[in-house]
Amino acid sequence: MTFFRVVMSVLAAAIATTPAQAQQRDKLTFGWTSGPDMPAVALTIDDNLWAAEGLEVNVVKFPSGAQAMQALIGGQLDLACVGELPAVIGAMREQNFRIVADISRYQGNRIIVASATPVTTRDLQKRKVGVTIGTGPHFMLERELAKDGVKAEIVNAAPTDLLPALIRGDIDAAFMFPTFYAGTKVALGNRYQEILTPDSPTHFLLIGTTTLVSDRSELVKKFLDALLKAEKRAAANPAAAQEAISRVVGKVLSPDAIRLGWSEYNYGISLDASLIEIAMLEGSWLKERGFVKNVEPTQALFRKYISDGALSSVAADRVQLKKAD
Repeated sequence: MTFFRVVMSVLAAAIATTPAQAQQRDKLTFGWTSGPDMPAVALTIDDNLWAAEGLEVNVVKFPSGAQAMQALIGGQLDLACVGELPAVIGAMREQNFRIVADISRYQGNRIIVASATPVTTRDLQKRKVGVTIGTGPHFMLERELAKDGVKAEIVNAAPTDLLPALIRGDIDAAFMFPTFYAGTKVALGNRYQEILTPDSPTHFLLIGTTTLVSDRSELVKKFLDALLKAEKRAAANPAAAQEAISRVVGKVLSPDAIRLGWSEYNYGISLDASLIEIAMLEGSWLKERGFVKNVEPTQALFRKYISDGALSSVAADRVQLKKAD
């Protein structure tokens, strides 16, 4: 083949493929807090499954879901993964977002107690319990104490200050974020005791801007379709999924550590009534504590913030919700 024919062949291929590639290059910016909470997200990132759906996704990591949500509200993100409490607060403040999926539920939340012998919630009566005020752990702690009629002294502390306070004896127990559990267990040694709180799960939600969800729903569908494929891979081969999460998160979280906590999660993308139920509990708590004012938490309010159209279109069996009023 002559040089001229080679050049013409390359140009012809470029002309033939460029329009199609351009159509497939829908761009989204997505924020999340990397960890074991959402294997579907980690596997999608690891295998670049969004590209197969024609999406170019810029993934931005945040220290917390609350910070990712603020970036989304501020216009820096199209989609984000957050815990349910920031979403409940956002709904009560009428912020610009919609919930499009419940990615997973963590059922391993716990109160950690510095004690040489096993304890129960009742042992916390009149004891000092540390927590970060206004967070999901704060809500869960008060809920668990109320169930047993326990009145403890709540001590406010930043997430990174709870373990040092436990070691020094400034507090007797702490309800901290799960990322601190492993380090706390090592630091306390034989003085480590825990009280599991399975009735207080954390929901990890996928949220999007109202504009994206309403005007470009086809992109949300593609985004979710990739996550559903990744979820299927994780269910078929958990060990490979755990390796993938470790690669995405980094050396700080080994596959063995992920494997130990695997059973504490309810993985499975969905939208059902349990999300509205926890939103109602948290909304009432937020109002009672004065964290959110001048708004009444209602089922209609929270249902309005759940946009199930995209998930219904790609996996109708995953949606078990009443229509919005």
